[in-house]
Amino acid sequence: MLIRYLCILSVAAIFIGGREFVSIGELGIRLFDLLFILLAAMFMLNLIVLRKDIPLYFPKPLLFPLSLYFVFVSIIPLIGIIIYDYPIHYVFGDFRWYQIFVLFLVISSVYCRCSQLFLKDLTSALKLSMIVHLFILLLQYAHYTGYIDTSAILNFWFAGGTVGYGEYGYHIGRYSGAQMHSSALGLVSAFSFGVFLFKSYQGGAINIIFLLSSFVLLLASGSRASIGAGILIFVFVLFYYVKSIKMYFSKISNQVFALIALVVALTIAFSFNLGRFGVSDRYLQTLQAFIGQRPLSDVTPRFDRWAYVIEEGLREYPLGSLVSPSWALGHLPTIDSYYVLAMLQGHIVLPIMYILSLAMLFYYINKHKRIAFNLYFLCANSILLLLIISLVQNLMTDLLGKLMFIIPIIGINLLYQQIKLNKSVATKN
Repeated sequence: MLIRYLCILSVAAIFIGGREFVSIGELGIRLFDLLFILLAAMFMLNLIVLRKDIPLYFPKPLLFPLSLYFVFVSIIPLIGIIIYDYPIHYVFGDFRWYQIFVLFLVISSVYCRCSQLFLKDLTSALKLSMIVHLFILLLQYAHYTGYIDTSAILNFWFAGGTVGYGEYGYHIGRYSGAQMHSSALGLVSAFSFGVFLFKSYQGGAINIIFLLSSFVLLLASGSRASIGAGILIFVFVLFYYVKSIKMYFSKISNQVFALIALVVALTIAFSFNLGRFGVSDRYLQTLQAFIGQRPLSDVTPRFDRWAYVIEEGLREYPLGSLVSPSWALGHLPTIDSYYVLAMLQGHIVLPIMYILSLAMLFYYINKHKRIAFNLYFLCANSILLLLIISLVQNLMTDLLGKLMFIIPIIGINLLYQQIKLNKSVATKN
């Protein structure tokens, strides 16, 4: 039971983020790392003393892209240190993959054949993180507007303005919540938005409240990619319920309440200028570019910059930098797309394996969605966010992106555990 609660807190700690409280050289220690030590110790105790197994079930075709991707991001960087004589701290960030892999093993063991319990606990972790983010957002807004001096708490959380987005996690009307950047808040709130949108259609006042909270946080982040992904998730959920005519009419009141919550969130964002919704035309410009009324270069200079970075990076490292280009190619302009970063790190192989892994994860979870639809939607939500937001964010360089990546992998494992159990029961009968 204790290890289960440690799982919830560990996942919540990643969703919450926060600064590094202690730095050992280039390696920063966060709240998650302290929880991880306890979690890993208890997990090893269960394996050795209780001899608890780790059930792993995956469709064989999925193992190739996943394995190759994990080799590229966790083992190849160590080879890069040898080949290119990089400083050892270039791979410190890649060590996070080993933590995430252990977390995957722990969750697979703790929630063996208990996908509904996993969904429940993941939702609990999201709720906890949304509460913390809302609390920090209120402090940030009060400080930004000058209503209340909340600098004492913000000084602690953002290390006296030395880390984070802006000085205290806000900048020009965009907020990071408890995370260190507004884009990270956009990702976790977009994921939470999808989860509670789906749950709110199933009923429950608490789901409506967290749907409202998630949407407010999403808008406050001002992340256009995350907001766009949130809109697509909304369309996806709406399409499912409209398609299921019987369920559509039986749940109509829940949908009305969900829509009211979204309208209230939009009203709050405009009224308090959260995410610069009240004064900025950047969202309208993005929409115009999306429908072809203006060129993308008018909205963002990223694309021209990416072309230059890819050309220069591959000229310097024809086979890829092998370690994170953020270190090896730090002299080049900002690399703010994971697809570009993956291209520079592992040439064409790494981005292909990344996309192929996500595509195959979706294929297999969609193939068996009737067995566990709630699990299917959770995984689809995560996959959709990763595919879209990776265009304009370096998701996989942070713990949050890595967690989002393993959520559908955990889902596939739990799903195939259930399939194996069903076959076993059918055989006995």
